[in-house]
Amino acid sequence: MSKMLLPLLTVIGIGLAASAQETELDKSAFDSMIAKHCYRMQLQGNEMVGEGVTWLLEQAKQSHYFLIGERHGTAEIPLICGALYSKLSEEGYDYVALEIGKIASLRVQEIIRSGEKDGLFHFLQKEENRDAIAFLDWREEADLVNHIAKYSAKGPRAIWGLDHEFIYGFGMYLTMLESQATTPAQAMAIESLQGELKENRFLLGADNLERLTILKTLFKNNSRTDNIIDALLDANYVYGRFRGEITRVESNAYRENLMKRNLYQNLIHNNNPKVFIKLGGFHAAPSISDGKITLGTFVEEWANVNNLKAFNLYCDVNGGTIRSSGQDGSDGAAGIKPALSLFGSIPDNTHLFSRFLKGQKDPILIDLRPLRDHIDQWAFLSRGQKSLINSFDAYMAVPNVTPATLVSQSRKLP
Repeated sequence: MSKMLLPLLTVIGIGLAASAQETELDKSAFDSMIAKHCYRMQLQGNEMVGEGVTWLLEQAKQSHYFLIGERHGTAEIPLICGALYSKLSEEGYDYVALEIGKIASLRVQEIIRSGEKDGLFHFLQKEENRDAIAFLDWREEADLVNHIAKYSAKGPRAIWGLDHEFIYGFGMYLTMLESQATTPAQAMAIESLQGELKENRFLLGADNLERLTILKTLFKNNSRTDNIIDALLDANYVYGRFRGEITRVESNAYRENLMKRNLYQNLIHNNNPKVFIKLGGFHAAPSISDGKITLGTFVEEWANVNNLKAFNLYCDVNGGTIRSSGQDGSDGAAGIKPALSLFGSIPDNTHLFSRFLKGQKDPILIDLRPLRDHIDQWAFLSRGQKSLINSFDAYMAVPNVTPATLVSQSRKLP
C-alpha cells in the first residue's frame, strides 16, 4: 500500500467513526425527547382510557378543529375515533366531517333520522346498495356513523360528507332522482341509465358527461335534483383519470378542492362550529402533496385567519392486517394484506419511532411539535420523516390491527 494512501485512509476512517458516533448521539437525543412526549392509552370496549386520552382532550379543548388522518381498512381505528368522539362531543364538537360524498351523507342522515332500528345496516346490506357509500361498506365505519349521530347534540345532522360520490353508488343516486321524476322524459332517462347500470357497475365512471348534462336539463328548476346531478358530474370528472381524460394529479387536485368547498360551505352555513374531521392520512396533512394543496392545509389556514387553532393527529398501524384500500393503490376488493406503516418498517428499524413501538400491545401517542425546534440538527432524518414531523402535530400507532369487516359479510339483520 502506498505510504501516502495509508494516512489518507486513516483520516477517512477517523472521520467516518466520528460521524457515526455523532449520529448515534443525535439519535439518543432524539429518542430522549420523544420519551418525554410519549403517552400511552388503552381501548377498553368502546372507551379509551389512559394518559394519552387526557392529553388529547386537552389539545381538543385548545382547538376548534380536530383532524385525524388515518390508515384506512382497520377495525380498530374507527373504534378509537368513536371512543374519542364520545368525549369530543362533550367539548362542543357537534359536527364530524368524513371522507364520504356530500349527497351520500344527506342520505345517511335521512336513514338515521327515520328512527328505524338498524336502518343504516338494513340499507347497506341490500344488494342494490352494496358498496354504495365509500367506507360505510365496512361495518366498523358504519358503526361510527351511528355512534356520531347518537352522541352529537345535532343528531344525524352532525354528519358532513366532503368527498366525491362513490362510483358504486350510482344506483342509489338514480333512485333518489327517480323519486323526484314528474315527467315521462325524466322517467325514461332514469330508466335507461338504470338498465345500463345492471350491465356495467362502473357506469358513473364512464364517458357520461353529455347524458348527465341532459339529465340536469330535464330536471331543471329543482334544487334537490340539481345538487344530486352536480355531485354526479363532479364524481364523473374525478373518475376521468381512469378514462385517460385527465391525469392522476389533476384528478386528486380536483377532489381535494371539492372537499375544501364542501367543508367551507358547511362551516359558513353552521356559523363556523367546532368540527372533528376524519380522513385518509395525507388529506389531513397540512402540506402540499402530489401536486395538490391538501384539505389539512386549508383547515390550518382557515383556523389562522379566524384566530382559531387546529390540531392534527396521524393515526397509523403497528402490525397486524388491514383491508386493502386506495391508500394501497387498490380498492377493498383486493382483500386482506399486512398492515404496514407508510412511514417505514417497525421490525426492520427503518421506522422513525421503532424503538418505542416494538412489542407494544396498546396504542402509543407521540407529540411531534417539540421535535420541530431541533429538526435541522438531526442529519439522520430523511425528507419524508421531516415531513411527518412538520405536517402532523401528533402521531398515534395502533398495534396488531385487524381488517375492517365487510357489511355484506356481516350477519344479516332481521
